[in-house]
Amino acid sequence: VRGPLVMNGYLDRPDLTAQTIVDGWLHTGDLGMMDDRGYVYLRARLRELINTGGFKVFPGDVEAVLAKHPAIAECSVFGAPDEKWGEAVHAAVRLADGAAVSAGELIAFVKAELGSVKAPKTIHFVAELPRNAAGKVSRAAVRGMLVT
Repeated sequence: VRGPLVMNGYLDRPDLTAQTIVDGWLHTGDLGMMDDRGYVYLRARLRELINTGGFKVFPGDVEAVLAKHPAIAECSVFGAPDEKWGEAVHAAVRLADGAAVSAGELIAFVKAELGSVKAPKTIHFVAELPRNAAGKVSRAAVRGMLVT
């Protein structure tokens, strides 16, 4: 993006500013698509895109399927290093009160709708998911909490 209301840079971070603002254009890192009517849809952040075995997986697509499962109160999907695939799809889920489900059931649930590539290889059951200052679940914090 470019315009008079776009930020000038990061405070005391010239290195990050140089990576983000190139020739007057702010590179947001957002990935999107445009449909045949010209509507733009934001799909993910480039840094959150999971590259597993050469396939690109949008975490939001997997989260949307997991959110349909009645046992799940909320979830967060992220990529984690994997020797075989480069990255593997992982999901952190907080179950609804009184709900019970196995990791295998959740993986099969996603596979049925999205296929094997996009299905999580690992399900992490958590009591709560960390949030950012805006109250949104922070994928980076979830990943940091679960991946060593």
